Amino acid sequence: MVEPVTTAIAIVDKLLKGFKRLREVNQKIDNAELQNLIADLMMDMTDLKLQMVESIDENIRLRSRIDELTKSVDLRSKLRREKNYYILTEKVPGYDEGPFCLTCMDEDEKLISMHTYNTENGVSRSCIRCKGMKRYG
Repeated sequence: MVEPVTTAIAIVDKLLKGFKRLREVNQKIDNAELQNLIADLMMDMTDLKLQMVESIDENIRLRSRIDELTKSVDLRSKLRREKNYYILTEKVPGYDEGPFCLTCMDEDEKLISMHTYNTENGVSRSCIRCKGMKRYG
């Protein structure tokens, strides 16, 4: 998708070179009005090129964010809430089956494994990222 924009930038560069050449030819004729017009057009083309580069950067950032959100939605579709934690309903590369922290996933879109251990009151879970937030169940 970036390719057509890259081609457009190349066209703008070509136009700028053409205007520079036109300015050189005009200097031999010494027409001040034409020189000013050429200079104005060159400035406009430079501004256009800058805006195109900024648009490309923004496009890349937005596409990256869309990819992140798509992955998050896909991951959420594979989670099931059980008591005070999540577990995976199907395999996801790089993750065990759980349990995972509710807070980290719901607030920060991070799938963080919880440490599970036995206490006098039963099973306890704590998130290594949330530092000490314990969940029982």
